[in-house]
This record gives sequence, C-alpha cells and structure tokens, in this order.
Amino acid sequence: MLERPDMLEALDDDAPIWRFMDFTKYVSMLHRGALFFARADQLPDPFEGLYARRNRGLAPATSDPRKVHERVFVSCWHANEHESAAMWRIYLNGEEGLAVRSTVRQLAAALSNGTETFYLGAVRYLDYKKEPVPKGHELLPFFCKRKSFDYEREVRALWQSDVRSAEVGRYFNTSLDHLIEEVVVSPTAERWFEELVHSVTEKYGLSLPIVSSSMRDPPA
Repeated sequence: MLERPDMLEALDDDAPIWRFMDFTKYVSMLHRGALFFARADQLPDPFEGLYARRNRGLAPATSDPRKVHERVFVSCWHANEHESAAMWRIYLNGEEGLAVRSTVRQLAAALSNGTETFYLGAVRYLDYKKEPVPKGHELLPFFCKRKSFDYEREVRALWQSDVRSAEVGRYFNTSLDHLIEEVVVSPTAERWFEELVHSVTEKYGLSLPIVSSSMRDPPA
C-alpha cells in the first residue's frame, strides 16, 4: 500500500527518476528481485531525520526523530530528465557502475502491490538555521534536508517498522521488469562491462533495455 500525504512535496507522476549504483548492488537487486531500503541511521548525513534549529521549543518531545531512526527505512532516487555527471561521481566506487531509470508512476505502482505501507514524496530542502521542518507527522523530518544537498533532487520512498530493527537495511520484493524502464551503463565503463550487464540481466530472466551512457556520445 502506498501513502502520498498532502503535506509532502508534490510529485509529477511522469517525472524520470534514477538510482545510481555499483555492479554488486545491481546483482543483489536482480538476485533478490527486490528494492533495497537502508535504515535511516545508516545514511551519511548526520542531520538525517532531525528537526532544524528553528524547531527548538516547537516540537513536542514525543516527536523527536532520533527515537524512530532505527524504525525508518529509505529508498533514495534522483529526479532528473537527464543523466547527472555529479551522481555518477558520487555513487560509483570505480569506473564500472550503472543507473536504473524509472518514473515516479512506476515506483508508486511497484510499492502499491503488497500489504506493507510505504510513503512516497520529494525531499524539501531547507535552510535549517532559518526555516523549521514542517510538523504534522513524525516522518516529515525524513523528507527534509539542508539546502547544501539540493543538487540531489531527491525522491524518497519510506517504510516504517513497528519496532526498532537490528537490520541495517531491508529488501522488499517487487516486479523489476515493470519498475525499471532502462538500465544505463556508466560513461567510464569499458565495453566488456556493458556486455557483462547484459549477460547477468538475462541470467536472471529479465528483458530490460540496457544502453550506454549518453555522456559517451561524441561531440557534434
């Protein structure tokens, strides 16, 4: 089941979204037939899910996001019509990597098939020294980040456990051939790597369009 609360930033259902990853994470996704959600306290931003300075004295103690960090799991996507050179640099550990391209509509459909409840929305970028994080739901701080991260143009899917979890991440089964519109091989990868991506994808019984990065196109 999918929730898209009105309090979250509006999303264009047809907007392309990207998930950049290294090859091992791609294989793991294919092997499990599932999307990975990282536990919120495993994400690199130390402000993750916390209220802003302007919220001091405004938020009741029971809404402290620190208390729910180990119950919130996040799947992060980059919203963009085109590839992002910055995202390639940030999310790849080496020369070989790829990005799966989807749309908000396809991600929403993938998360709607099942009994688990997911929340989907765009991240709102705030000046934490001047702007408070909106209140109204304990998950709202997890849909806000500092303005220094606005280059991420992030769309997030969240799942919340009823109890604290010892897992650092969790996979949720989904139909990858309906979720993934295209697999894009990184602009720095050699030709043999693209062939390997084709081979492994077919091995797991998926027929996905696999293309070279448009950043490899020669100058006009």
